[in-house]
Amino acid sequence: MSTPKVIVAGIDGSSAAANAALWAAGEAQLQHAELRLLYAYTVPATSTIPTPMTPPNISEQLKEAGKHILATGRLAVLDVYPRLEVSTRLCHEWPAEALRGAAERALLTVVGSHGAGAIVETLLGSVAAKLIGHLDHPLAVVRTDLRRAQVPPGGPVAVGLDGTPESDAALGYAFGEASIRQVSLVALHSWDAQPLAGFSRVYPLEIDRHLVDAQERHLTASRLAPWIQQYPQVKIEQMVVHGRPAEALVHYCEENAPSLMVLGRRARHGLTGMLPNAIVHAVVAHGSCPVVVCGDAGG
Repeated sequence: MSTPKVIVAGIDGSSAAANAALWAAGEAQLQHAELRLLYAYTVPATSTIPTPMTPPNISEQLKEAGKHILATGRLAVLDVYPRLEVSTRLCHEWPAEALRGAAERALLTVVGSHGAGAIVETLLGSVAAKLIGHLDHPLAVVRTDLRRAQVPPGGPVAVGLDGTPESDAALGYAFGEASIRQVSLVALHSWDAQPLAGFSRVYPLEIDRHLVDAQERHLTASRLAPWIQQYPQVKIEQMVVHGRPAEALVHYCEENAPSLMVLGRRARHGLTGMLPNAIVHAVVAHGSCPVVVCGDAGG
């Protein structure tokens, strides 16, 4: 018996989460998958000590609020995607933990860039940040201000590469998405000589940019080769640029409006020595398209 294909979207009543849920619904339709809306809540620790400002039945109120948010979210999705299979799940658990558990059995987990705040733990103040750092399965973060007009359905899928084997999870996911969407794939790789500038003042070092460019293109091509063989129908464009990786990726999003940006996690970026988590957070914060982060188990 095959495992059902499920995409999970975390919602909390915020407009960002509602927007992310609609994006997740579109993705579920592309993947012929079920969409599962998840709402998780916890009772604040201070509420265990009754005060005049603490309602005695706060847990029940949060539960009922969650049911209402899930029902409203489901109707909003079905209004746009009436044929989509949409289920709901209410969890009395920290949102990050609930989403991490749900991600183990999901094709993709989707969250918005900001949450409702207040009593409920927000979705990107802490939840998305925790998931980016620790989730080994594909995670999509959708910006609050994202509008469909900004991301044309035919826009390419972009993938950020660092030239290491750890980027294979992101490559696999990106090629799969480009194939399903029937769009081209843009493989972006940047190299930055700035970290070497300090050494050059002590130890004279002349950087042959043309040689480095050629080496970086060869490195990127070697990582792309097996995926091109697996997905011959996907048109591929390879781009090697100079500059800081996060800035290069954000600039590409602004100038080219890709339908999706895919990034890997846990590998170091060549000459910069910069941890991808920092790059990922920067792209999520400033990029103008949905960002999918793939850990070691992604793809």
